[in-house]
Amino acid sequence: MHNEYPSPDGRFLLQTSNYEVRMSHWIEEPYLQDLSKDETVFDLVGSGWSLYRYHWGGGGQSLLLELRRYPGRDPSVIVLADLASGRVRTMTDKDELFERTKASGPPPEFLSREERELGRLRSLLHY
Repeated sequence: MHNEYPSPDGRFLLQTSNYEVRMSHWIEEPYLQDLSKDETVFDLVGSGWSLYRYHWGGGGQSLLLELRRYPGRDPSVIVLADLASGRVRTMTDKDELFERTKASGPPPEFLSREERELGRLRSLLHY
């Protein structure tokens, strides 16, 4: 099963591959296609990252995603894709805390784990 969310200009198509992991608990792993070039921009299917929310901006030239990792209790990750320039930025609620902690010494274990997961996600989103 999958859902489709076309960009307002029709150039991009955000899709999710959906599967149930527990009773009434669904994972929606996103992938994005550039229909004008017939290319996959990114594909998170099989990664455990689930789409929580999305928003098309700039008439379809930017895409904001909120992703959650399954399983886990880590906070959401925000992905802002500037599709016109091909740049992707990722953020978490802990980014600012991580920068402050990094300056004062080694980060706590939960931040190190989150940084590794965020690094993996960033490599999957390379555009």
